[in-house]
Amino acid sequence: MDPPRDLVAWLKRKYPRPTVAEDWLRDCYAHMITERNLRDEDEIYQAVEDELLRSDLCDSMLPGTGLPENINELDGAPIPGSPIMVEILSMEEVGHSAFSLLNVMEARSDDEKERAKREAAGEEEDEDAEQMIKPKFPRSMLRFLLSDGFNTIQAFEYAPLPEIEFGETPLGHKVNHCFLPWTTCSFVSRGSRPSFSLHPLLLAVLFILQ
Repeated sequence: MDPPRDLVAWLKRKYPRPTVAEDWLRDCYAHMITERNLRDEDEIYQAVEDELLRSDLCDSMLPGTGLPENINELDGAPIPGSPIMVEILSMEEVGHSAFSLLNVMEARSDDEKERAKREAAGEEEDEDAEQMIKPKFPRSMLRFLLSDGFNTIQAFEYAPLPEIEFGETPLGHKVNHCFLPWTTCSFVSRGSRPSFSLHPLLLAVLFILQ
């Protein structure tokens, strides 16, 4: 089932790069109509967008329409054009020792085990337990491996990204990636404020999508 042209144009305006694959969009739209029985245009648009942001970009996007093939050879040259949507393939905290991260990981594991035991025993958590906060990883600088589904690039957190939390934000999280040579960008997506990430000789602005 072919999607309406207005939907195709809307997605192109909102997510210009990479290009959404026609066959993926056709199948997704057909699913919304035949399986989920959606009829309201706004609901269909929102459902398709949500599905896109949950998808693996190698399935939903066309190769060669996002990051340049020679992205790691540009040596600081700007990438012209509109922002590029990428997904997080990996995330590491590089500003703290592996030992400190391991301690937090073990504390979080113990916390989850205790909660699971209480749940299995049918015990209700008291007020003190409910107010307990899961141990958080220390935060200094995150290193990311980002992908448009076909090409990858490494990026570092240059200023805090409060929308992304190590140990909580899932891999596959989508961001809009705008590359500029040592300058800033003023775009905002879904109300998030701009934050900056450093690629060798490049500043990359990340806008949180999902």
